[in-house]
Amino acid sequence: MHTTESQKPAWSVHICLVSDQPLANLLPLLDEDLRPETVYLIISPSMLKQGRIMAAFIRNLGCTVVESYLPEYSMEVLQNQIEEILTSNKDNKVALN
Repeated sequence: MHTTESQKPAWSVHICLVSDQPLANLLPLLDEDLRPETVYLIISPSMLKQGRIMAAFIRNLGCTVVESYLPEYSMEVLQNQIEEILTSNKDNKVALN
C-alpha cells in the first residue's frame, strides 16, 4: 500500500542516533507508509563509517538526510543537538529513536 496525500506518515522527520545496531532506525523507513520526508542522523566520532553507510541507504529510499556530527559523545552534547533539531522542526511531527 502506498501513502496518499491524505494519508501521510505519522511523522515527517525521523531523528536517529547512529549505532552498531541500525535495524531499529532503518525498519520504519522500509515501509513507504511510515517513511518520513527527512531523516536526521546523529553521528558520534566512532560511528562515522556506519553513518556514511546509513546516509547512502536512506537517500536511496528517497528521504532527505541531514547528518549531524557529535564532536564527542556526551549526553549533554547529544541533548543539545536533539533540542536544536526539534526547535528547527517545531512545525513538523518528529519521531526519535
